[in-house]
Amino acid sequence: GFIDKISVVEEALAAVETGGVTAAHDVTEGGLSGALHELADASGVGFLVEEGRIPVARETELICRALSLDPLALIGSGSLLLAVKPEAVDAVLSAISGVGVRVSVVGRVTERGRLIRRRDGRVEELKRPLRDELWRVLERYEGEGK
Repeated sequence: GFIDKISVVEEALAAVETGGVTAAHDVTEGGLSGALHELADASGVGFLVEEGRIPVARETELICRALSLDPLALIGSGSLLLAVKPEAVDAVLSAISGVGVRVSVVGRVTERGRLIRRRDGRVEELKRPLRDELWRVLERYEGEGK
């Protein structure tokens, strides 16, 4: 059923119409980790994201746990990463919620550093994925003839 949820056009348009969006990136290959790095590269900034605020579908959590995958480095089609002016956060959240899409503030832009605060409170560098987790698992099972 997730195939019907891969377009981000409606929520992107709603967010942009608020006037508060400064950057946007669809979360595709490389997942949220890759999208954060690409957005930071293009903007010349850093970030601090809060792992506990990142929405991950229960199905995704279960599959990733079973296959030892990092959900933050797994293709995220249907997700949209936005950088928003601090004074416009509430308006953007409201606009996206208004189109019936789950929305969350997952972190903030910083001058430098690409960090993640883990659920246990540890802050560490968020590594740039070398490749999407989907390809890693497909190669693993293809090599086993499954």
